[in-house]
Amino acid sequence: MPVDDWVEEVGARLGTAEECERLRRAPGTIMVTIQRTYYSGETQVETADIVVPADRFTLVYTGKMGRVSGPGKPPAEEGS
Repeated sequence: MPVDDWVEEVGARLGTAEECERLRRAPGTIMVTIQRTYYSGETQVETADIVVPADRFTLVYTGKMGRVSGPGKPPAEEGS
């Protein structure tokens, strides 16, 4: 299925003990959380839950403009 759109929800929280250990970070490190969902039309085709140390990464985004409304997607602008 061709992917034609995506949505990401970005947040921040303290890392769990397991996350901090696996990422070799001190307990209580602040993590950036990203839930990324890819769509083919209105169908969700893949979702990824990503956790990275907040002090080690810069997030840069680009994406398709004028999305079609659907579950988890922002409403389309008038005239699109």
